[in-house]
This record gives sequence, C-alpha cells and structure tokens, in this order.
Amino acid sequence: MIGLAALLVIAGMGLVAGLVIWARVAWIRHRLKKTGGQMGNETVSGQVIDAEYTVIAENEDHNNNS
Repeated sequence: MIGLAALLVIAGMGLVAGLVIWARVAWIRHRLKKTGGQMGNETVSGQVIDAEYTVIAENEDHNNNS
C-alpha cells in the first residue's frame, strides 16, 4: 500500500513537471512567433542590410597548410 502511494506521488510530480515544461515551450514558441524569431533586447525593424566587400589580404598560414 505504501508503494502504491509512493508511485502515485512520483507520477503526480512527473505529470506536474511535464505540464510545466510543456507550458514553457509553448510560451517560448509564442514569443518567437510574435517577434519573428528574434529574442532578447533586439528590436524587429523589418530591414535588410545589404553590403559588398573586398578582401584586402588573406591569411598566409591558411594557404600554406598543405
């Protein structure tokens, strides 16, 4: 009888932990969807930054590894 009570307590704690994890994941997904995939202190501006660049010098060690 004590074993059954212990099993019910452990199962109940597991159920509560599962619900907490599920709620946390659902909340994070909701925030990600709301912010467009950005989290933290970043703001969503909807702007795309486009740039061109020119390589001025290459690392010589990278070319001589053979």
